[in-house]
Amino acid sequence: MAHEANPADKLLCLSSVSKSFGPVQVLRDIGFEVRAGEVICLLGHSGSGKTTLLRCVNGLADFQRGRIRFSGRSPRTLLGSDEPDYRELCEKDFAAYRTRIGMVFQRFNLFSHLSALDNVAIAPRKVLGLSKPNAAARARELLALVGLDAKAGLYPKQLSGGQQQRVAIARALAMEPEIILFDEPTSALDPELVGEVLGTMRKLATQGVTMLVATHEMSFAREVATRVLFLQNGSIIEDETPEEFFTRPKHEPTQRFLARMHKSWQN
Repeated sequence: MAHEANPADKLLCLSSVSKSFGPVQVLRDIGFEVRAGEVICLLGHSGSGKTTLLRCVNGLADFQRGRIRFSGRSPRTLLGSDEPDYRELCEKDFAAYRTRIGMVFQRFNLFSHLSALDNVAIAPRKVLGLSKPNAAARARELLALVGLDAKAGLYPKQLSGGQQQRVAIARALAMEPEIILFDEPTSALDPELVGEVLGTMRKLATQGVTMLVATHEMSFAREVATRVLFLQNGSIIEDETPEEFFTRPKHEPTQRFLARMHKSWQN
């Protein structure tokens, strides 16, 4: 299970985060906070910056300006920062930072030569130093949590896409992270498999797991999210409760986006 924290704790704070790929700016002065136990959904058109934002939070991508703090610490030096006490974390500290943030990708990224059990157990053994029996026992508990205890001995090619993604969620949980980032976790799945992954994520939400989720699944955002952030051209233009976002969006791009999504539901 993910690390338990006081619901009032600020786990993650972003301030003025900006990133460009050459002349193309993909994130513009992004700033928001995530508290323990929150489920925040990032919505927006493809290319709006959701994936890049998650990659910056997890340290998979650099950014040119701004600051990201996780429980009061920053992952690395940010270019353009003029704060005198701001220093780059050493490699060891940065690795420790990364272990506290889980990541679930679009394309599962499981090791094809390892069973579901070993895919979940390998990081706790290699990174956290758990013994092989303890890591295996932990992996079995997490596979049971995501409804795959009977599939522990199977390899990724023997599992459906939905099952592979649930193994990926169990793998992220195995490191006992304080927050899990989800990058469009259902986008690579056939429609009939989407529900089983969203059901697992709903279960985690009821258990207090803190999640930052980039998604196009409007029903999940409406029913499960504590807050919805809408990105447009790399900027956050809405930061609201689901009730406010879906019934009283403040900006025209958001209104157009929701109208298009509503039309697609009707077709």
